[in-house]
Amino acid sequence: MGINPENVQCLQTKAAVLGKMGKEMESLAVLEEALSIDSTDLDLCTSLAYSYMLKGMFTKAIELYNKAIVIDGNDPSTYGNLGWAYYMTDNIKSCIEYTEKAILMKPDIYFARYNLGLAHLRSGNISEARKIYGELKKEAGLISNSDKAGAIKDLNDLRSKGNYVQEVKEILREFF
Repeated sequence: MGINPENVQCLQTKAAVLGKMGKEMESLAVLEEALSIDSTDLDLCTSLAYSYMLKGMFTKAIELYNKAIVIDGNDPSTYGNLGWAYYMTDNIKSCIEYTEKAILMKPDIYFARYNLGLAHLRSGNISEARKIYGELKKEAGLISNSDKAGAIKDLNDLRSKGNYVQEVKEILREFF
Protein backbone atom coordinates (compact mmCIF):
# COMPACT_ATOMS: atom_id res chain seq x y z
CA MET A 1 0.00 0.00 0.00
CA GLY A 2 1.55 3.30 -1.10
CA ILE A 3 1.14 6.83 0.14
CA ASN A 4 -1.70 8.76 -1.39
CA PRO A 5 0.03 11.87 -2.76
CA GLU A 6 -3.20 13.87 -2.36
CA ASN A 7 -3.67 13.04 1.34
CA VAL A 8 -2.19 15.73 3.57
CA GLN A 9 -2.11 13.50 6.65
CA CYS A 10 -0.19 10.82 4.75
CA LEU A 11 2.29 13.43 3.58
CA GLN A 12 2.71 14.76 7.12
CA THR A 13 3.43 11.23 8.34
CA LYS A 14 5.95 10.75 5.56
CA ALA A 15 7.61 14.05 6.46
CA ALA A 16 7.81 13.02 10.12
CA VAL A 17 9.46 9.73 9.19
CA LEU A 18 11.94 11.49 6.92
CA GLY A 19 12.75 13.95 9.70
CA LYS A 20 13.42 11.13 12.17
CA MET A 21 15.72 9.56 9.59
CA GLY A 22 17.75 12.78 9.50
CA LYS A 23 16.48 13.77 6.08
CA GLU A 24 15.30 17.23 7.09
CA MET A 25 15.38 18.84 3.66
CA GLU A 26 13.38 16.00 2.15
CA SER A 27 10.95 16.29 5.04
CA LEU A 28 10.53 20.01 4.38
CA ALA A 29 9.88 19.35 0.70
CA VAL A 30 7.13 16.87 1.58
CA LEU A 31 5.56 19.39 3.97
CA GLU A 32 5.69 22.01 1.21
CA GLU A 33 3.87 19.52 -1.03
CA ALA A 34 1.23 18.98 1.66
CA LEU A 35 0.77 22.74 2.04
CA SER A 36 0.32 23.08 -1.71
CA ILE A 37 -2.59 20.63 -1.44
CA ASP A 38 -4.18 22.38 1.55
CA SER A 39 -2.95 25.96 1.64
CA THR A 40 -5.40 26.87 4.43
CA ASP A 41 -4.02 24.47 7.06
CA LEU A 42 -2.77 26.83 9.78
CA ASP A 43 -1.00 24.14 11.82
CA LEU A 44 0.81 22.83 8.76
CA CYS A 45 1.83 26.33 7.70
CA THR A 46 3.17 27.33 11.13
CA SER A 47 4.88 23.96 11.65
CA LEU A 48 6.63 24.31 8.33
CA ALA A 49 7.62 27.90 9.13
CA TYR A 50 9.05 26.80 12.49
CA SER A 51 10.96 23.98 10.79
CA TYR A 52 12.50 26.50 8.42
CA MET A 53 13.49 28.68 11.38
CA LEU A 54 15.24 25.72 13.00
CA LYS A 55 17.19 25.25 9.76
CA GLY A 56 18.19 28.92 9.76
CA MET A 57 16.07 29.62 6.68
CA PHE A 58 14.47 32.74 8.10
CA THR A 59 13.32 34.35 4.86
CA LYS A 60 11.27 31.24 4.05
CA ALA A 61 9.95 31.20 7.62
CA ILE A 62 8.88 34.84 7.33
CA GLU A 63 7.02 34.08 4.12
CA LEU A 64 5.16 31.20 5.75
CA TYR A 65 4.35 33.04 8.98
CA ASN A 66 2.90 35.89 6.91
CA LYS A 67 0.84 33.32 5.02
CA ALA A 68 -0.33 31.87 8.36
CA ILE A 69 -1.49 35.33 9.45
CA VAL A 70 -3.59 35.56 6.28
CA ILE A 71 -5.11 32.15 7.12
CA ASP A 72 -5.85 33.14 10.72
CA GLY A 73 -4.70 36.46 12.10
CA ASN A 74 -5.71 35.59 15.66
CA ASP A 75 -2.79 33.40 16.76
CA PRO A 76 -0.37 35.30 19.02
CA SER A 77 2.33 32.63 18.70
CA THR A 78 2.41 33.15 14.95
CA TYR A 79 3.04 36.86 15.45
CA GLY A 80 5.66 36.15 18.11
CA ASN A 81 7.50 33.67 15.93
CA LEU A 82 7.31 36.02 12.95
CA GLY A 83 8.84 38.70 15.13
CA TRP A 84 11.70 36.35 16.03
CA ALA A 85 12.27 35.46 12.38
CA TYR A 86 12.57 39.17 11.63
CA TYR A 87 15.01 39.53 14.55
CA MET A 88 17.16 36.79 13.07
CA THR A 89 17.30 38.67 9.75
CA ASP A 90 18.33 41.88 11.55
CA ASN A 91 15.01 43.56 10.77
CA ILE A 92 14.56 44.85 14.31
CA LYS A 93 11.79 47.31 13.41
CA SER A 94 9.57 44.50 12.05
CA CYS A 95 10.60 42.28 14.96
CA ILE A 96 9.31 44.86 17.42
CA GLU A 97 6.13 45.44 15.39
CA TYR A 98 5.07 41.79 15.23
CA THR A 99 6.24 40.95 18.73
CA GLU A 100 4.15 43.81 20.13
CA LYS A 101 1.13 42.49 18.22
CA ALA A 102 1.62 39.08 19.82
CA ILE A 103 1.82 40.63 23.28
CA LEU A 104 -1.29 42.75 22.73
CA MET A 105 -3.17 39.58 21.83
CA LYS A 106 -1.78 37.56 24.75
CA PRO A 107 0.05 39.50 27.47
CA ASP A 108 1.38 36.31 29.08
CA ILE A 109 3.24 35.19 25.94
CA TYR A 110 6.52 35.38 27.82
CA PHE A 111 8.89 34.24 25.08
CA ALA A 112 7.67 37.18 22.99
CA ARG A 113 8.06 39.61 25.88
CA TYR A 114 11.65 38.48 26.40
CA ASN A 115 12.24 38.82 22.66
CA LEU A 116 10.83 42.34 22.76
CA GLY A 117 13.30 43.28 25.50
CA LEU A 118 16.13 41.82 23.44
CA ALA A 119 14.99 43.66 20.30
CA HIS A 120 14.86 46.98 22.15
CA LEU A 121 18.33 46.29 23.50
CA ARG A 122 19.60 45.61 19.96
CA SER A 123 17.95 48.77 18.69
CA GLY A 124 19.84 50.75 21.31
CA ASN A 125 16.76 51.54 23.39
CA ILE A 126 18.38 50.38 26.63
CA SER A 127 15.85 52.03 28.95
CA GLU A 128 12.92 50.27 27.25
CA ALA A 129 14.77 46.95 27.34
CA ARG A 130 15.49 47.34 31.06
CA LYS A 131 11.85 48.28 31.69
CA ILE A 132 10.64 45.11 29.94
CA TYR A 133 13.11 42.85 31.77
CA GLY A 134 12.11 44.52 35.05
CA GLU A 135 8.43 43.80 34.40
CA LEU A 136 9.27 40.19 33.58
CA LYS A 137 11.29 39.81 36.80
CA LYS A 138 8.17 40.76 38.77
CA GLU A 139 6.31 37.92 37.04
CA ALA A 140 9.17 35.40 37.31
CA GLY A 141 7.06 32.90 39.24
CA LEU A 142 4.63 32.65 36.32
CA ILE A 143 7.27 32.16 33.63
CA SER A 144 8.45 28.72 32.55
CA ASN A 145 12.06 27.77 33.07
CA SER A 146 12.39 27.12 29.33
CA ASP A 147 11.29 30.69 28.51
CA LYS A 148 13.79 32.05 31.04
CA ALA A 149 16.57 29.79 29.75
CA GLY A 150 15.84 30.87 26.18
CA ALA A 151 16.04 34.53 27.16
CA ILE A 152 19.35 33.99 28.95
CA LYS A 153 20.74 32.12 25.94
CA ASP A 154 19.65 34.91 23.59
CA LEU A 155 21.28 37.54 25.79
CA ASN A 156 24.49 35.53 25.99
CA ASP A 157 24.44 35.08 22.19
CA LEU A 158 24.20 38.84 21.79
CA ARG A 159 27.07 39.36 24.24
CA SER A 160 29.23 36.73 22.51
CA LYS A 161 28.96 38.74 19.30
CA GLY A 162 30.43 41.72 21.11
CA ASN A 163 27.17 43.67 21.13
CA TYR A 164 25.94 45.52 24.21
CA VAL A 165 28.32 43.49 26.38
CA GLN A 166 28.06 45.67 29.48
CA GLU A 167 24.29 46.10 29.17
CA VAL A 168 23.77 42.35 28.80
CA LYS A 169 25.92 41.67 31.90
CA GLU A 170 23.86 44.18 33.88
CA ILE A 171 20.53 42.78 32.65
CA LEU A 172 21.57 39.22 33.47
CA ARG A 173 22.78 40.24 36.94
CA GLU A 174 19.77 42.39 37.81
CA PHE A 175 16.85 40.56 36.25
CA PHE A 176 17.69 36.82 36.23
